[in-house]
Amino acid sequence: MCPDCGSLLDAERATPRCSACGGLWVLEDTLRHCVRTFVSLRGQEVPLLSFHEAPSGEPSGSCPDCGSPLEGVRLRNVAVKRCRPCGRVFMTPNAIELISQRVLASAQTQKGVPTVSRFLRLDEMLSDPSSFDLPE
Repeated sequence: MCPDCGSLLDAERATPRCSACGGLWVLEDTLRHCVRTFVSLRGQEVPLLSFHEAPSGEPSGSCPDCGSPLEGVRLRNVAVKRCRPCGRVFMTPNAIELISQRVLASAQTQKGVPTVSRFLRLDEMLSDPSSFDLPE
């Protein structure tokens, strides 16, 4: 079940996606790897990607995999839901867009103008990491 809206997650995908709200249930390692690749393919230095505790009242719920309570955390100052035992993060489409904008803005101030197409999207990489040739 989707941690955000309670609908079914499409578990047939590499990264489960909610068919109702479009949120993604992403492995933390996949998230970090995709963000690194997303930024480095643009010829930019990769900014630090770390989770911070969210103030009380932020998102929570239970993990669709193990049932553990989800932590409300912030990634690039965007609220997301995290299951520490499973190592997964739930992100809404809006959260993914905001995170990608903030990561790119940070990378651009470090290195300059992007050198690769702006049409490569982080949400597409997260949805199906196997469809991209992602270097380790």
